[in-house]
Amino acid sequence: MRVLVVDTSAEVALLGRLLGVRTVLAAMRGDRGDRTHRAAYDAATILLAPWSERTADDDWPAAWRTKTVFTGAISRFDDHTATDPDDRGGRAGRRVLALWGAGGREVGHDDIAAAEAATPEWEWVVRSPHRPSPDLWRELSEAEVVVTHAGQNMVAEVAAARRPAVVVAQPRPFDEQLGTVRALRRVSACVALDRWPDPDEWPGLLDRARSMGGHRWEVWHDGDGAQRAAAAIEALHAEALHSETLHAEARP
Repeated sequence: MRVLVVDTSAEVALLGRLLGVRTVLAAMRGDRGDRTHRAAYDAATILLAPWSERTADDDWPAAWRTKTVFTGAISRFDDHTATDPDDRGGRAGRRVLALWGAGGREVGHDDIAAAEAATPEWEWVVRSPHRPSPDLWRELSEAEVVVTHAGQNMVAEVAAARRPAVVVAQPRPFDEQLGTVRALRRVSACVALDRWPDPDEWPGLLDRARSMGGHRWEVWHDGDGAQRAAAAIEALHAEALHSETLHAEARP
């Protein structure tokens, strides 16, 4: 093995380095100053940050930043073309697409139902692991506003579709979703909130998201994130192979 690519696990990344393997570690937002994360990020050969350098946090140590490849957001829809926010497949009226996860959340069905009841002029479509979308790209494209949590993958999907959005942080270890909404606010990509709003706040929030539009997502996602990550991994593999060749040629 010449290169080990690790999806966020600090323990696996450290194991790879202990075995002498060049390690690519997918970084996460939030407070990574605990001993385990510091050790893994220090030891990694490359850190892959699935956000743009423009949206990076300022408090990362210089030693981490110098070996970080800022890929930008990576979405399964990177090869799709976003439609104009006003073109919703000929649908009339106002449509909200609510995308919510299932793990470790503090927002439940009653909270979403209360938001829906407070905005009778909007049609809400709610999707979750228990009620998956039959065609997520189509539903994203038809939505006038998307409401979702601040999970890295879901935000990437919304960004790829360039949809006006209300993104709400949920409690997570190391405050990674809070880190995401703070970055979203810095670049004014969408309405980004630290907590789930009270019902009477929703009419104004949806109108605000709609007026912001979705064009600012371009600073978050440009569709080339996966290619940047692949190029970094391939370059590191080539470096490892070259090093092996030099060592082999140097042997008596």
